[in-house]
Amino acid sequence: MKQKIFIDTDCGMDDIIAISMLASDENILIKGITTVRGLTDPSTGMNNLEAILKFLGKKINISAGSKYPLKLVRRKNMFPKQDIINSSKLSFLTELIGNSKKSQGKSDKFNKFIYRAICEDKKKTTILCLGPLTNIAKVINQYGSKFTKKIDKLVIMGGAVFTPGNVSLSKKAEYNFYLDPEAARMVLQSGIPIILVPIDSAKFVPATKYLKDKISRKKPKMKTGKLIQKIIVANRKDFQFFYDPLAASILIDPKIILDTKQIGLTVNSQGQSLTTKRSDKINLITKVSRNKFNALLYRKLE
Repeated sequence: MKQKIFIDTDCGMDDIIAISMLASDENILIKGITTVRGLTDPSTGMNNLEAILKFLGKKINISAGSKYPLKLVRRKNMFPKQDIINSSKLSFLTELIGNSKKSQGKSDKFNKFIYRAICEDKKKTTILCLGPLTNIAKVINQYGSKFTKKIDKLVIMGGAVFTPGNVSLSKKAEYNFYLDPEAARMVLQSGIPIILVPIDSAKFVPATKYLKDKISRKKPKMKTGKLIQKIIVANRKDFQFFYDPLAASILIDPKIILDTKQIGLTVNSQGQSLTTKRSDKINLITKVSRNKFNALLYRKLE
């Protein structure tokens, strides 16, 4: 039986790798995707994803989500400008997917779209969160237990707990939490079972020049491989580690996980992850196998 998942993403370059890995996996069923403000704005992210999924020959419903964080004052919290440009334009993918066209979009609002995708299914769904947690926080706030009880678990890429962050000024926060700290705090303390994939674990899967050179020499025949190869070869420090592909990979092969820690977490107004004595159901991934991750990545390329 296929594992049913729902994806929430800000559509960065490494998000696209993650989504491509999952969309090509015969044991995964993607029930829907929502986009959120982050490395792209939600509408641009939706347009790009529709072009990518069309290239891959996959039909998955997409809805554009939150344009703004929970607190409007956080709008000043942004990824580096060049990273936003690279993820929004995807000029390095033009020869594969063409120029993305403006989507006709969904008539449903994103909150109803998420609710229907998850709550109208008799079985529980896993949600993979690859961007700021604004969309998920808003749906939790609106629907409460009607929604949360239908979630099997949240797999979240975010946070820097026992290691420095990647937000350039402070090095304390990780970008997904930094862009909407209030949403991150609400989701982490929602009581939903959470698998958290922080920078602590992503540091075990660096996007090295050696790996890029090795991948550039491969000659993938399948569309998924060609797409992933293009993104990795085009990477110019847009992502220094395989953040989102790691989060996706543990859904495909949980044996990639080598060590975990049960923990309570909160997030302060600067987006910094802080441990607490709360009994939250957060399973922090602290160590992963680089060899197993790379082997999975190579399989998707070939």
